[in-house]
Amino acid sequence: MNKRKLKNGLFLGFCGLSAAFGVFVLASILYTLVGEGIKGINLAIFTEITPGPGSHGGLKNA
Repeated sequence: MNKRKLKNGLFLGFCGLSAAFGVFVLASILYTLVGEGIKGINLAIFTEITPGPGSHGGLKNA
């Protein structure tokens, strides 16, 4: 194997690992976002009127 093909293979592997790491980070963020978001969704959030700042309430007016 010549030097050029070896260097090409190394950098191609590095790019693949970097892309896989980026996809892993984005997938973990999405997993956390969906996991935490599902806990907060219930019927009350869609049927209650939006309260004042700092209070718990829904999105009916939105």
